[in-house]
Amino acid sequence: MLDEGYTLGLFGPIHWIALFGLTISPFRGLFWYMPVLVLSLFALWRVRESDHRWFWWLALANILLTLLINTTFNGWHGGIASGPRYQIIALPFYVLLLALLPNRREDWIVLSALTALSFSNMFVLSAVSPMAVGPPYGSPLSLSYGTLWSALQVDFGITPVSVGSVLSAGNIHAYPDFLMRDWSIELSDPAFRRWAVFNLGERVFGLRGTWSLLPALVLATVQGGWMIRVAGKVEKGER
Repeated sequence: MLDEGYTLGLFGPIHWIALFGLTISPFRGLFWYMPVLVLSLFALWRVRESDHRWFWWLALANILLTLLINTTFNGWHGGIASGPRYQIIALPFYVLLLALLPNRREDWIVLSALTALSFSNMFVLSAVSPMAVGPPYGSPLSLSYGTLWSALQVDFGITPVSVGSVLSAGNIHAYPDFLMRDWSIELSDPAFRRWAVFNLGERVFGLRGTWSLLPALVLATVQGGWMIRVAGKVEKGER
């Protein structure tokens, strides 16, 4: 990854393709993976009305500086990781800006819908594989949704079971097709396909395929309901 003439061999001029790639592209676009964060940009219009405007300007500065540095990095795409890997440190500042959104019913509806979509994207991506398997410039998110849909069809009997296929068990995982460093299990070992990637539904409850996602969905639903309840109390000034 070292380029001659770059600072430390890594940082050089702005890669303008990276600006598109890190924001709205299906490849690594932050707003593609987490569309709720688009509302953070709209919230900036209300910074001037806030009594703590310098705090919000500081949050914006962190977002812009992180993005700027990332676009000058020759490995801006983050390798085989899904999503804008090096933008993770800026995510809290995007979320903080959401607090500036108007407290109106229509804004709450949009926020809720985009939050649900963002959660779905992250859940599906994590369920299938956080590794960006597939074409170098494809969309890992689209691949994950496609894999999950294919597994669902097998699990519900819509698609016939293909003997000898990984999908025949309704498998939701996209496994890495390369040798991992310090990997103690041989690729030819059946345990590789079973445990190279797994979730707690598989390990704790012994569930397989898409059914293994049920424990995580139940837990997320309970936690989400609790958070909404607490937020409602805070809004009303209760404890």
